[in-house]
Amino acid sequence: MAAPTPAPNFTDDSPGPPDDPLWQRAGRADAIDLAALAEREGATGLEAQLGRGGSAGRTALLALPFAPDAELAAGRLCRLASEVDSPSRPLVLLALHGVLSRPPPGERLDAAGLRRCQELLRDLAARPALPPSDRDHVAAARALLEQQLQ
Repeated sequence: MAAPTPAPNFTDDSPGPPDDPLWQRAGRADAIDLAALAEREGATGLEAQLGRGGSAGRTALLALPFAPDAELAAGRLCRLASEVDSPSRPLVLLALHGVLSRPPPGERLDAAGLRRCQELLRDLAARPALPPSDRDHVAAARALLEQQLQ
């Protein structure tokens, strides 16, 4: 049986973003470049970089809220929020908040993922050792998710 893959660390700088000019520019966290990257890659392309962690994953996290199909990433972001260590969790929760803050699409892209997200956030909020700032971010995400699922 293979060992489980460790959760990515989004606070370190390696690995870097793909050797692509747009990824490089977006890595500097400029909103225009992040939006252009999200438009080009979509949620699926950005999610592919999340497992790498480092600055590549961090850039993907920052760009996800700009993706036209960002809802597709909500389930993965909730799973990541429950798996990553405390230093990386606020970055994941910030991306999740950005995704859930978008107006709902005309048609749900991943209703099952949103429902799984609801369960994962409920479980995460129940952790006694969760830092207060993370608990606040989880509560905000849960409130946004409730609005999305109405």
